[in-house]
Amino acid sequence: MKSTHLLSLVFCSITLLIPGCGSSSSVPCPSDQYLIDHFTLHELEFEKLIIDPVDAAQLSTLNIQRYFRSSPEQTQIWWFHVWVKDFVGLGGCAKGYAYCEEPPGSLVDDIDINTQPGAPENKDIYRHIKGKWYLFYQSNN
Repeated sequence: MKSTHLLSLVFCSITLLIPGCGSSSSVPCPSDQYLIDHFTLHELEFEKLIIDPVDAAQLSTLNIQRYFRSSPEQTQIWWFHVWVKDFVGLGGCAKGYAYCEEPPGSLVDDIDINTQPGAPENKDIYRHIKGKWYLFYQSNN
């Protein structure tokens, strides 16, 4: 009887923890306008970030959760994730800033009207901000 109760307790605990594992962000996906306003307010810090993209203080100041760089064989792109949602299992989505040496191929005028944040879709789109800076939204399922 005790082992059955313990097994039920373990199963319930795991079931309650799984939804929490699905997202590394408890805030809603930020709008394009919010991110653009944040970029404009902190443009100098963003330019410093490209000089030292792993500076923990700069990353924290800019609310960046994760960052990635393209492989050396490709055109240089840095992705700075502001919002991330991991799907249960494989996949997830992210929105944030990208610094691209060359313009990305999938440009849109407005990311917000072209996505359903958190939905299991396959997207990789960008919106130009200024110079080599872009907003990005990536999702894969």
